[in-house]
Amino acid sequence: MKRNSVFGSPKLVIDKLNRNEESSVYEFIYYASMGLEHTQQIRLVERFCEEMLPEFT
Repeated sequence: MKRNSVFGSPKLVIDKLNRNEESSVYEFIYYASMGLEHTQQIRLVERFCEEMLPEFT
């Protein structure tokens, strides 16, 4: 699981997702609750959408 998990700075996340794409992996599951409060979860989703997702659209 650790090998397939993606954690870190936006650059690290983008780099890992790009490597997955190069390996023909085009889908992933975004899961960020892991004991965080709802407001923190929302902020993480917003950050992903703002800083990382544009690299793949």
